[in-house]
Amino acid sequence: MKSILVVDDSKTIQKQITYFCNETFPDIKVITASSGEEATEIVMSSTENFLGAILDYNMKGMNGVELSEKISEKIPYSQMVLCTANVQEMVRAKAESAGLTFIEKPLTIEKFEEIMETFTGE
Repeated sequence: MKSILVVDDSKTIQKQITYFCNETFPDIKVITASSGEEATEIVMSSTENFLGAILDYNMKGMNGVELSEKISEKIPYSQMVLCTANVQEMVRAKAESAGLTFIEKPLTIEKFEEIMETFTGE
C-alpha cells in the first residue's frame, strides 16, 4: 500500500489531513508524526512506499525544512510540501531553495487534492 507522511505538531491538522485523504484517496495510508525527530525515526526504519510528505514548518526541535534534509534520501524533495501558517518571506525562500513546494494554511480539501496530484501524478 502506498502512503503519505504527515508531520505536524497539531493533532487537529493530522486528523484533518487523514480525513481528507480517506475521503478522496482511500487507497493511500496516512502515517502521522508530531515532530521532526519522530518523523525521522519513522521514515528511516520504515519499509513504507512513501508517495510524499506534508510537513509543518514550526515544530519543537527541528523545523520542516530541516526535516526535509534529514529524510530526503527516502522521500525526494520533489515529493515534499511545506504546509505552514508561517508565511514570512524568509520561510517561503528557505522552502523553495530546499526544493519544497510551499502551501499556506489553512489547508483546504482543494489544496490537499492539488498536493496529492503532485504525489500521485494523477
